[in-house]
Amino acid sequence: MSRAVSLQALPDYDPDRVRDTLSRLLAPLGGIGHFVKPGQKVLIKPNLLAAKTPDKAVTTHPEIVRQAILLAQGAGGKVTVGDSPGLGKAANVARKCGILDVVEETGARFATFEESVPITLDTGTFHHLEVAREALETDVIINLPKLKTHQMMGMTCAVKNMYGAVVGMRKISLHLQAGTSKERFACLLIELAQHFAPVLNIVDAVTAMEGNGPGSGDPIHVGALIGGPSCIAVDSVALELSGLPKERVY
Repeated sequence: MSRAVSLQALPDYDPDRVRDTLSRLLAPLGGIGHFVKPGQKVLIKPNLLAAKTPDKAVTTHPEIVRQAILLAQGAGGKVTVGDSPGLGKAANVARKCGILDVVEETGARFATFEESVPITLDTGTFHHLEVAREALETDVIINLPKLKTHQMMGMTCAVKNMYGAVVGMRKISLHLQAGTSKERFACLLIELAQHFAPVLNIVDAVTAMEGNGPGSGDPIHVGALIGGPSCIAVDSVALELSGLPKERVY
């Protein structure tokens, strides 16, 4: 997998600016056609942590989701958008944060991530997990994280966003199994991201979150989009952009 990362300034969520900036972001990576082929099933995975409006910077902004859907559809992809929130029903959360409206307007499909299926990880911290069926029954995943601070892990971005493939209360169970060990939980997050292997990660860092993240922090303007095929490489650039001390991030 390429570890190339693209970075573009984006001052706000104006639709035309988001569309044009996404195009510039993907150009050095080969464009959307490098990641999505005609007829492929495409799962777009935003951050749907909780039912908060876009100005709270808790979830991926709906305009980023809209333009990602349109790009994937333009490349011939059959697009589904889905996530499992930390709090509340997926459809309710998606409606509150504006993403369900975008899904309906673009003709994409919304996945509730309610049905779990077991998977086995060949190596690592937890060998047996249950994840959303829709996250497995797709050809490619486009990961759309929100750049935020995180009380436990220091920062949440591309790697942590794939934890949303674990359904509902099962997330809490895994947290309890990891206990107080940040290292153990970090290994689980990396293993999940590697298992699902998004073909493309696009980070919403236009308005990020600082302080008591990931759900109760303060919005902060960063004004950027970050893109690349490697979750870890993208997160490394996001960490540099955030200015967070490396020793505080797992």
